[in-house]
Amino acid sequence: MRKAALIIYLSLFGVCLSAEAKSGFETIQVIKHVRCPRSDWPPHNYVPPVTYPTGGLFFELEDGQVCFITSAQYRRLRASLEDGTKESSEKFLFWNPKTRSKRTLRSEIRFLGEDCITVNGKPVTRNSLERLRLSKEWEKVLKGTWPVGCSIVNLGKGRFLISGGLRMDPYGTGPLFIQKASVYNSQSNSVEKTLPMLVGRAFHSSVLLDNGTVFCVGGEAGGGMHTNSAEIVDVTNERIIGVGDRLPIGLASASICKDTKGNPIIFGGMPSMGFSSKSIFRYNLDSGKFGEAGTLKVGRHCVPTERELPGGQEVKLTHVIENYVERLSTGQYILDGGEYIEPSPVADFASGNRNSAEILRIRKD
Repeated sequence: MRKAALIIYLSLFGVCLSAEAKSGFETIQVIKHVRCPRSDWPPHNYVPPVTYPTGGLFFELEDGQVCFITSAQYRRLRASLEDGTKESSEKFLFWNPKTRSKRTLRSEIRFLGEDCITVNGKPVTRNSLERLRLSKEWEKVLKGTWPVGCSIVNLGKGRFLISGGLRMDPYGTGPLFIQKASVYNSQSNSVEKTLPMLVGRAFHSSVLLDNGTVFCVGGEAGGGMHTNSAEIVDVTNERIIGVGDRLPIGLASASICKDTKGNPIIFGGMPSMGFSSKSIFRYNLDSGKFGEAGTLKVGRHCVPTERELPGGQEVKLTHVIENYVERLSTGQYILDGGEYIEPSPVADFASGNRNSAEILRIRKD
């Protein structure tokens, strides 16, 4: 009975979103691409391991082309950056946003300075380097150990906001959700300040707004439920601003970016019950309201990358790729990879990796 009610709810919710899609985002192309090749997986493991990135594996070049890469290639890029390698070579899948065509090319990669990587002579955009965290300023942060499910946002000048997360209760009663946001200074390797958040949340979505504040939305909040609340962390004035409006549903592990007006856009995610979300929501900073902004072709959610610490210590996140979506210089949006849980005709549900990327644009009515 409960399952039938859930399916009816999800069906009705999907219809509502389809109606809203006419005035929001639309998918213009789906690109198939292997995120995490089986050759990368441990022996006898039929599920992609969480130690490998499963989404957001692409970057834009300054000439507008987009390169899709595998998880193994991403690890090699990161290793080259950390080791001080000057040149390397990879075979990338290129996508042209003007012609919407794709081709695979052997590419020469050069690492020029701290924040410059070129592919066949074309620089990778700053937005892509930041989202992929392929810059020197992220190096010390990524080597640190942070709470599982926290979100890390680059504030600039070596300062990072680390919000939420969870830790295990030593008495075994379950996870404890962290209700604070801390400013970490990578240059001094210290925490400058800590602010109490309104809600303890983990696996939430965060984005740096144009005014320097950080928008945090959704996430797990205890009791197996995902919150639909949001809050804004104002580091400069040392305050937390509550968002009065709420998402129509609670979501965790969603991707987030900003539109051309600086409004946060939330893509996909995982609700408290049911299947990976196909929803797209926009938060209007002027009105202070959430609105439905379209429907994805398929549901997908982010999967944080984990690593085990020596000596049986608690597993921590590497936080290599936190968001799987990016707005391109052409005005298009790419949402790539991730995982899914969806209905199945032969079982209660199906799950796995999304080996595809959706190219979206704002619908012009």
